[in-house]
Amino acid sequence: MRIGERSAPHWLGAGVLGLLSCVASAGLTRSAAAQSPSLVEWEAPEACPGAASVYERLTTALGHEPQTLGTLSRVRGVVVPHGPGYQLSLEVFESGRRSSRWMEAASCEDLVDAAVLAITLALAPESSVTPGKGDAAGSSPVGAAPGASAAHEGDAGPALPERPAEPARGTASLAAVLEFGALPDPAIGLSVSAGARWSVLSVAAYGMLFESQRLEARPGVDVDFELSVAGVRGCGRALSQPLALDACAGMELGRWEAFGASLQEARRSRDLWLAPMLELEASRVLIGPLALQLSAGAALPLVRKRYIINESEALHTPDPISWRLLAGLALATE
Repeated sequence: MRIGERSAPHWLGAGVLGLLSCVASAGLTRSAAAQSPSLVEWEAPEACPGAASVYERLTTALGHEPQTLGTLSRVRGVVVPHGPGYQLSLEVFESGRRSSRWMEAASCEDLVDAAVLAITLALAPESSVTPGKGDAAGSSPVGAAPGASAAHEGDAGPALPERPAEPARGTASLAAVLEFGALPDPAIGLSVSAGARWSVLSVAAYGMLFESQRLEARPGVDVDFELSVAGVRGCGRALSQPLALDACAGMELGRWEAFGASLQEARRSRDLWLAPMLELEASRVLIGPLALQLSAGAALPLVRKRYIINESEALHTPDPISWRLLAGLALATE
């Protein structure tokens, strides 16, 4: 020690260290307390509310901060993208029994509200539930927030009220078509459709118009071919992630047209197109209700007329299968 310096008493240094230790301990305790209320296991994409938001809304709905799950042993929610929106899988366990619910909504916010309401009803008696967002009289059925649809399965467990059947959503699409087999050469066309979709099923009416094609039989002898069809189809969803995949079947009715000065029997021939169809369709949400749609399909014409010139010279006969590739955009209403 140099002359002129004072040394603090040893008890002062010990006191300062003790105070700092208490402050640090208190900070760690508060941090742990801030993290402890994660009573619900919650997994969701980054764009969706997290476990802290679920706990905060659960506290608001109950009117107090829940410290335990009561008679429940476990609550787990998993949110994943689904079609144009999101899907929530909510599992509740009580005394070894499991109750599961699947909910769909256009936004994560609606799914969080529906999950909080279902958990609140499972934790507290019905009379003690504090009305929260989406729980006002006449706003929506009990157990689901506005905009959320739900399905339930599992053993008898905590009461998770059912929601009425999911309403249909309107759909529309516009696509470019590439066709092989019906016309003399591969043909480009336009397809439009409109229909309705539920969670795993959909129905739609559609129409296709293909470009006219000119076939030159010999110099100076030309015949033009045109094809237009309309049909209905039903689809079942086989896969939701990472792409939505639908298998479809339907029936279409249309008109063949061929015209030319040398065409046998008449200069213009109009014939029936009748064909069952099968299709495999994949789609992926781009933004909001807008999705990219790709599909491959086949139509089997039941009537295939031979087009003849000069009484015996066969000009064209459609193939047994009309193959199609489609690419376009689909729009689903809320």
